[in-house]
Amino acid sequence: MKPKISVIIPCYNLGEKIERCLNSVINQSFKDIEIIVVNDGSTDNSLQLIQKFKDDRIVIVNKENGGLPSARKAGYEVAKGEYISHIDGDDEVLPNFFESLYKGASENNADLVLSDAIFIRDGIESIHKDSLQSGVVDKKKYLDDILNARYDRVLNSVWNKLYKKTLHDKVKFPVDIKFYAEDRCIIPKIAFFAEKIYKIDGAFYKYYLERKQMTFLKLKDNFIVNESLTNFFTKQGFNDAKTIFCKDSMRVMFHYFFISTPFDKNDIKQTLKEYKSKICEITKSSEFKDYSLEKYKKFMLSILIRLPNSVILSICAMSKTLAKFAIFARNLLLRTKKS
Repeated sequence: MKPKISVIIPCYNLGEKIERCLNSVINQSFKDIEIIVVNDGSTDNSLQLIQKFKDDRIVIVNKENGGLPSARKAGYEVAKGEYISHIDGDDEVLPNFFESLYKGASENNADLVLSDAIFIRDGIESIHKDSLQSGVVDKKKYLDDILNARYDRVLNSVWNKLYKKTLHDKVKFPVDIKFYAEDRCIIPKIAFFAEKIYKIDGAFYKYYLERKQMTFLKLKDNFIVNESLTNFFTKQGFNDAKTIFCKDSMRVMFHYFFISTPFDKNDIKQTLKEYKSKICEITKSSEFKDYSLEKYKKFMLSILIRLPNSVILSICAMSKTLAKFAIFARNLLLRTKKS
């Protein structure tokens, strides 16, 4: 008899974090689940820690390291559940996470169910509450928020949701993405195909935020994602799809050049070598000029990318030093308030 929910958990060198995650999944109030843990070629003791758990619902998939998208895909290919849930191996869920999601799906005949989330950054918890009201979601508005990169309003992530497998089957995992934004590549497409989307009331997923450097390889993945989404939604009749995803490319590029720390001179050199002409092309496009993002960001990127590489590197180094100081000051202020 197939389980109600297949839980897919990718793991690569997570150490004790995978224990925390598995404990939270095993101890769920909703028991009718299979737990698919994908060991993505870990070289630490992750596999040994996973094997310590003696639970008949656990299925271990071992594979060569291929990145997060390929790990999710490997788990999905063996999933037998009526519904699918993706959980990052370094996160955890509250005891009633699956019960709440499944109740929302079954009682409302929904094929996509969303929830809010608890963000944990530097030991400080905060609830990320979507702008969406609980209940049946306005699909058009939800898609509009996702496609316009309003991530402060909606979570464009795979891990705070429950999917009917027949819906998830319509969207394939991007195999050419290795490091970044694979969930942002599939969630808009899944939402597009969803007949009914439902939002439950409450935050049941604990997402551990880590400040990860934006790199050349991640920037490359972002371009692949945006091209994929532009092509898909243009074919579906979204005339402004190119403008929408130009906005997201702009957001990521600004973060890469001016904010993401630490400063990596060689990485930025590689980016300029491979993508300077492409970025110049984007900043000259009508789509770049049309969308409503902060004018100073557009101005700074447009000017920066036309400068000599040596000047670009100097500006990036200075900007990232200031960003690092701002982050330190913010954390200090938050800890002071907490105490």
